[in-house]
Amino acid sequence: MVIAISDGWQILCIALAIAAGALLVMGWLSRYFVTKDPAISYFTIFDLQLAATEKEIENTLTGIVPLKDYRARIKGALKKHIAVDFLFMPALCGSLFILCMEIAGKMPLVGAIFFSALAWLQVAVWLSGVYENIYLLRKIRLFAADTLPLNKSRNLLPAKKSAGFRWFQVAHIVKWIFSLLALVCCVSSLLFFWLTGAYAKPLLNYLLIFVLIIIVFLLIKKALVKGGKLWRTQIH
Repeated sequence: MVIAISDGWQILCIALAIAAGALLVMGWLSRYFVTKDPAISYFTIFDLQLAATEKEIENTLTGIVPLKDYRARIKGALKKHIAVDFLFMPALCGSLFILCMEIAGKMPLVGAIFFSALAWLQVAVWLSGVYENIYLLRKIRLFAADTLPLNKSRNLLPAKKSAGFRWFQVAHIVKWIFSLLALVCCVSSLLFFWLTGAYAKPLLNYLLIFVLIIIVFLLIKKALVKGGKLWRTQIH
């Protein structure tokens, strides 16, 4: 079902700006992700999301406990990162939803059905992201607790793949496949429309806004990376 969204392009610009801002905040927080497994090393949220086994996630989080001087900061950064992701996901999925619907409205019947389906699939992407975040928050509460015995052997952690972890992997696959499919199809269609002149010229203004958002995002990210390197030298 194709939905005509009033001021869709303006809303899209706002949603993209929110998503870019949330992504910057998450990047800033990720500089605090340090674990001792068994040596001190840095990790990213993708290391948790792409873990091959549930034990990998648990070992990474358990490795935070021995870092007494930095434990509270690392755990706080992880929780804040996930909290910001709860904002990032609807902003990103909403952007893709609007973009797909805008393109669907310009397409013949088959194309309209395809892009409207892609738009509604972003609801599944959003729900998958929500499940991922809830799962990781639970793992942080259980395995990065201050009261976790420091002599607890990692070899004693359950190696069996739980149903929750299986759904966690499914959610991650759903999130990336449907979001990337929508992004690739939308970008390809927009390029085709703009190159063939099928879109009104005023819409090029929104393209410039998109480019401006990307440029500002990259400049700020570069500055944040320098700040992150300064903090990471302190932990050694």
